[in-house]
Amino acid sequence: MSDHNEHELSNGRSLFISILMNLSITVAETVGGLVSGSLALLGDAFHNLTDMLSGILTLWTLRLGRRAHDEKYTFGYRRAEILSAGINAGIMFVIVAGLLYEAYQRFLHPAPINGGIMLSVALIGLAANFTSVLLLHRGAGESLNIRSEYLHLLSDTFSSVGVVIGGVIVTIWHITWVDPLVTVFVAGWVLKEVFEVVREAGGILMEQAPEGLNLAKLDADIRALAHVRDLHHVHVWQLSDAETMFEGHVNVDDISVCDTGPILAQIQELLRDKYGITHATLQFEYESCKGAGLIVNGRD
Repeated sequence: MSDHNEHELSNGRSLFISILMNLSITVAETVGGLVSGSLALLGDAFHNLTDMLSGILTLWTLRLGRRAHDEKYTFGYRRAEILSAGINAGIMFVIVAGLLYEAYQRFLHPAPINGGIMLSVALIGLAANFTSVLLLHRGAGESLNIRSEYLHLLSDTFSSVGVVIGGVIVTIWHITWVDPLVTVFVAGWVLKEVFEVVREAGGILMEQAPEGLNLAKLDADIRALAHVRDLHHVHVWQLSDAETMFEGHVNVDDISVCDTGPILAQIQELLRDKYGITHATLQFEYESCKGAGLIVNGRD
């Protein structure tokens, strides 16, 4: 089994455990929030509920992404993970809007809060959320889909920290307005992280070149190979956050077709080892595209 597949299986197991933990937290915080009257606790419970649902979506798309290519989806199903990341981000926007509205209402109409219950339940939620974050920490650096779910859980952890702090303040000083204030700060942090996921997912869906790719340097490296005259009609895009695709025309000297085999191998090795490009489609030609540039506008 490849390292990539092993990581996917490990991520799937960790994700499944985190889903079960989120279910437990949701039940505990809902009951605790209703009994204590804490908006922050109820908001955290709702947040955990949506995290559980998004975790199920993430797990499903991870498994879908492992399906083999077929005649209908010749690139496979890897983009499902990017769509899932975008959907998760959309869910987070809705959550944040709801929490901010409820916090505003609580500022206007303060309500009594049982700080002891709020604090006890929040500590349980914090421990469970932190455990889930640790489970997905490694996978967050390997997959945008896992990262979006990781951010859900990380925001839950920060939310739980805020609720714990709020619980301490409410219990000791009986300052109830700190409850919605904590909600506002958590919502702001979540929004910042969600915008980053949306930006990355949107870039992949728009088939932008990977960030940090120096196309001019790539062009120079390929031109430096023996018998290569120039490179043109180039397209570089990300199929997923783990797979980068490349296609282009390679203008070569007047050589036989069989002589292009070693050149193809050199270019593929260069693209893979230096630029992290996992799939390359190359068209060899001899002065067939007059005046073609590295990037060609319009249909080509």
